[in-house]
Amino acid sequence: MNMKRFLTSAVLVVLTSIVAAGQDLPPTPPVYNVPDMNGRAVLLVKPDLPVSVQIPVDGLTMTLRVVVDTNGDVASAQCSLQCPSDARGPAEAAARSSKFRPLTVAGQAAKYGGILTYTITGQKVNWYRFATVLQSAFAFRNLSLGPAAALLTDEFAVERTRLQEIDTRPEVPRKETMEAVKHAIDAKLKGTDRWWFDLGLCVRAVTVPFQASGKLDIDGLQDDIDYLARFTKSPPTDVPPAALAALRELASYKIDPNMPPKEVGDAIFKIESGIHP
Repeated sequence: MNMKRFLTSAVLVVLTSIVAAGQDLPPTPPVYNVPDMNGRAVLLVKPDLPVSVQIPVDGLTMTLRVVVDTNGDVASAQCSLQCPSDARGPAEAAARSSKFRPLTVAGQAAKYGGILTYTITGQKVNWYRFATVLQSAFAFRNLSLGPAAALLTDEFAVERTRLQEIDTRPEVPRKETMEAVKHAIDAKLKGTDRWWFDLGLCVRAVTVPFQASGKLDIDGLQDDIDYLARFTKSPPTDVPPAALAALRELASYKIDPNMPPKEVGDAIFKIESGIHP
C-alpha cells in the first residue's frame, strides 16, 4: 500500500510539473501578413534556374509564401503549386537568401509573411500583361513595381531601372515616374505590340474599380467600357479570334444599375479572362 501511495504521489508531481511548465511558456508571437513582399525587399536574390526549366515566350511567374523574422531574414519560403518542379528548389533557395526590411508593430520587432513574386523574362514582352500589371501598381500604392519591371527585356533596360527606383528610392515620385515610363514605352512600340499595350491599360482601368474600396462609379465605368470599342475597329490581323470576340463582348457590355456591383464585376472579369495575346 505504501508503494502504491508513493507511485500515485510521484505521478501527481510529474503531472503538476508538466502543467506548470506549460503555463510558464511564453505565447507564440503572431506572424503579421503584409500585402506586398517584393516592395519590402532590400536584397532580392534571383533564382538560378537550370536549363531544363521551360520559359514561356511571355515569361515565367512564380509565387512563394515567405515568412521573415524580426531581423528581416527569411525564416521559411515555400513555392506555390504553380512553380515548375525543377524551378521550385532554386526559387526557394533564392528567397531564403534574400533580405527584407524588419517590421515594427506597436514599437516591437515582429515576424511577418506574405507572397513574394519572381518573374523570369522570356524573349518577348507580353505587352498586354505588362500594361495590366503597371496599371495595377498605378491604382494601388501598396503594390511594388518589381513584378512590372521584371517583365521588361534588356531592350527596355532604362524603363525597367526607372520602375525599380520607385521601390528603392523614396524620393522618386511614384505616379509621375510611372506616367513617364508609360509614355516612353508607348512611343517605342509599334503595330501589334502598341495595340496590346494600350488595350491592357484600358482594360485594367475597367477591372480596377471592383478591387478598390469606395462606391462604384457606374457612369465612369460605363464610359471606360464604351471606350474599348476603339480597339475593335481596326485591330491587328494577328490578334487571336477568340480574344477579339471577348474584347467585342466587353466593349458592348451595358451595366444594369439594379445589379449588385459584385455580380457586375464577376461578369466583367469572366469576359476579360478571354482577352490575351
